Amino acid sequence: MQIEQLKPIIEAALLASTQPMTIHQLGDLFNEADDVGHEQIARALEALAGDCDGRVGLQLERCGI
Repeated sequence: MQIEQLKPIIEAALLASTQPMTIHQLGDLFNEADDVGHEQIARALEALAGDCDGRVGLQLERCGI
């Protein structure tokens, strides 16, 4: 799956969640047929963080380790 396809799915999950989500938890959103790995999720999160720069009222931050 392409990063541009992952970004809206991950963004929706993060916005709907009441708690921070790990890359593993985000990975659980996809099945094997989607062929989405942790590296792709990490790249999508980096892209989302860049997209959030300049957006009023929205900030994506890394929590924990």
